Amino acid sequence: MSRFFDTFKLNITIPLNFNKKDRKKVLEISKFMDKIYSLLYSSKENNNHYIIRRSLGYFVRSYQTEYYADSVLFLCIAFEMLLGEKISENIEAHIVNIILFLKKGNENDKKEFKNLYSSRSGVAHEGDPRKCDIQYCRYLYFEIFYKIVKLEQKGVDLSKKSYLSEYINNVFTSKLKFIPDIK
Repeated sequence: MSRFFDTFKLNITIPLNFNKKDRKKVLEISKFMDKIYSLLYSSKENNNHYIIRRSLGYFVRSYQTEYYADSVLFLCIAFEMLLGEKISENIEAHIVNIILFLKKGNENDKKEFKNLYSSRSGVAHEGDPRKCDIQYCRYLYFEIFYKIVKLEQKGVDLSKKSYLSEYINNVFTSKLKFIPDIK
């Protein structure tokens, strides 16, 4: 956990300047992480808390690695663990749908994540990463993580297997009266 916050405190490519708003975000994340860590070491442990903790570990490793290709891989693993909900088929589309929902339809975020995932495919299948804005994708990860913290504060139960998909379905069902096809 300390490495995670050191990453933000060092201000490595994530545009946090620790003004009042940024300090509030870091404080909320800190409280969330304290809660997760206390649950991990108690009898109330659930698999999603473990996955969130590991996702943060891969996120931090994306900064610490010496090679760009490794950084891309670690960041993609962090996204897959945080948003993948153990989906095994078409995980990219599933993550993109969740990002679009959480970021209120921001097409730039969708494009940047797809470029990151394409870069990951380049590393995995061709040995060389393709071009992507990894700094922006790291910032996107932070923003998505913060959105999940806010969802937990609103009462979303993170212990459910597919808590993000269920939350999205509940929002669409209650407000728009239909259930979307989240892949």
